[in-house]
Amino acid sequence: MSVSPASTDSILRCTRPHIAAAAICLLSGLSFGCESPGRDDQDAMDDTLGVIDTVIDTGGMDIVLHKDVDPDAPAPIDLLGEGATVPIAQLASAIAEWECKRVIACGCTAPKQTKPDQASCVAQLTPAIAQAWSNGGLVARADLIPLCVAALEADSATCAVAKLTNVTTCLATLRWPGKKGDTCGGNGPFLCADGGLCEGGKCTGNHLGMIAVGQACSNPFVCGTAECIKNAAGKGTCQVPVAAGNPCTNVGDCEMPALCKAGICAAPAKATEKCSSVVDCGPGLDCVNGACAVPAFCAPGNTCGNSGQCLGEIHNACAAQKAVNEACKDDSECVASAYCNATAHVCAARPSLGEACGNGVSCAAGLGCETGKTTCEALPKAGAKCLLGPAGPFLCAPGASCAANTFICGTPPGENEPCAADNTCSDADIDGDGKKGDLACNFTFKGSICSKKLALGAQCQNEACQDGLFCDYSTGKCAKPYAAGSACKNGNECGISAACNPNASSKLVCGPLPGATQACLTSCASGLYCDIGTASATCQPPVCADLYVL
Repeated sequence: MSVSPASTDSILRCTRPHIAAAAICLLSGLSFGCESPGRDDQDAMDDTLGVIDTVIDTGGMDIVLHKDVDPDAPAPIDLLGEGATVPIAQLASAIAEWECKRVIACGCTAPKQTKPDQASCVAQLTPAIAQAWSNGGLVARADLIPLCVAALEADSATCAVAKLTNVTTCLATLRWPGKKGDTCGGNGPFLCADGGLCEGGKCTGNHLGMIAVGQACSNPFVCGTAECIKNAAGKGTCQVPVAAGNPCTNVGDCEMPALCKAGICAAPAKATEKCSSVVDCGPGLDCVNGACAVPAFCAPGNTCGNSGQCLGEIHNACAAQKAVNEACKDDSECVASAYCNATAHVCAARPSLGEACGNGVSCAAGLGCETGKTTCEALPKAGAKCLLGPAGPFLCAPGASCAANTFICGTPPGENEPCAADNTCSDADIDGDGKKGDLACNFTFKGSICSKKLALGAQCQNEACQDGLFCDYSTGKCAKPYAAGSACKNGNECGISAACNPNASSKLVCGPLPGATQACLTSCASGLYCDIGTASATCQPPVCADLYVL
């Protein structure tokens, strides 16, 4: 057996924190936080196919990730093989039962600040999970459903997010209903019913091999119950995470939430204990004046310290952007010449040349934050180090762009070249029609590449379609914008001059950009921002977000 080069390119790493959100990330085609594997995985797979050394203990049931099995041993279940499938709702119901037990045990509150019971929680989460996982027609392999839940329950004693290695079992449960030669679709690393890979919209019959502990990797899914841990040079190896109190080498070596400090995996600091940044503190704590503490300010949509979530009932409405010295929660609330001061929580004028950067990142137009000096400096030209802005260390002078691999300003990337660090490309006229802007950053399984904007019906994973089209995440193809009044859900279906917003019945539909005081999802008319209003917002454990985002 061999693995085709395309098979390793069909795996994505999704870094969204919880199980349902991981499914949404993979199915929607969102590429922020996802990465395609490198060629090192191909060599490692070819070297390790047929080797069995990884078995998952799920309370009496063995799951084998490789092929060579002791003939005298009980027959294990092959995660990557063929199996009978059932509607996705059966898997969704089992996941909801597990998740709701955690939600209740962790003291979560639902919208309107009510304490959910098991039945009402399951009733809410089951259809939401089923809808997220059914896009494109996915089904579930029946015999893997209890194994998926068993793997997830390994984390049920904590209020943190489920470990990604446990999610792997559930991803193996999700299948396209066809077999070799049948049509399959959508985005994500899902197998066909026969265990073969879905490539180019077809079930290929090519099977994926898992990588043994100690072998090279670039994403976590191929490591089975182990994790793909990268060293300082960015090279990954399948490893079992190191428990707290044991020696470590790299930041990612330790079993969460432990951190590698001075060569030892150490538990995060508790409230009142010393810290140098928020990552030193435990979940739900922030680093305030050198000590871990519960955050004093809870802004909807923001985290509450390390991993905590600010959650509450949301009522969004468009409002006029605020002037200097007016109260704010986010930069979007302030006029363009101001930013939201994170300490005073008021809009402040963006700092000028030589002044200290606002919030460590904000400067006036034409300036960027020099990280070494933490002062606002002129945007750098080609050959100089990129400067920091609110979106990241991507800022260069006009006509230059920040290279993703070096973070040095240079010539904007052309056709078939890797995208710049901020996912931009050259605005050159490629087809010779006298119009610039022919290229877009196209997120592919092989990385982010500058290519000609995609035509109607072309496969897409991000907004790389031709002008006047959008990337339909439910189909993974470029499509024409929806007409006014049409139902929408992802927020990008309505075209650049319209928006996906709630109507009088609280249903999301396409319509004009909303004006002042009108309901909004994220977008408003010019000069306005979408004000996220809440009732009794509170900091809650990460797992509680499922009651709000689904």
